[in-house]
Amino acid sequence: MCDKFVEIGLLDSQRGAAHKPLTEHLADFEKSLRTHAIEKSVKEIINNIRRIIEGCMFKYWSDIQASDIEYYIAERWKTGISKKTANGYAKQFMQFGKWMMKQKRASEVPVIHTEKVTRTIERAFELDEFER
Repeated sequence: MCDKFVEIGLLDSQRGAAHKPLTEHLADFEKSLRTHAIEKSVKEIINNIRRIIEGCMFKYWSDIQASDIEYYIAERWKTGISKKTANGYAKQFMQFGKWMMKQKRASEVPVIHTEKVTRTIERAFELDEFER
């Protein structure tokens, strides 16, 4: 019914989208990604966002709290994913949030703080390292 109200202009799109489950928004986001992304990366992005939604038990956009996502990602990091992967989860979820705003389905994107990852510089072995 909310979709009909949005369609005829009695309800703005953000309020209409608030009653739509996140799984439906995610399916629409996936369709949007498929128009300009590689299939493998689309699956990875969608699966990572789905992990966050399910892990945090979010049902609707209004359920989302950045602190819950940060906690979920930190717990995943403790169980063995790298900081780079953890940061990727956060960036992909924020990409989903920006798409929600662009589509006028949400008024704001949760800001998820990430850990800074220092890059390791590859170098040649020293003689003693090589001998070991």
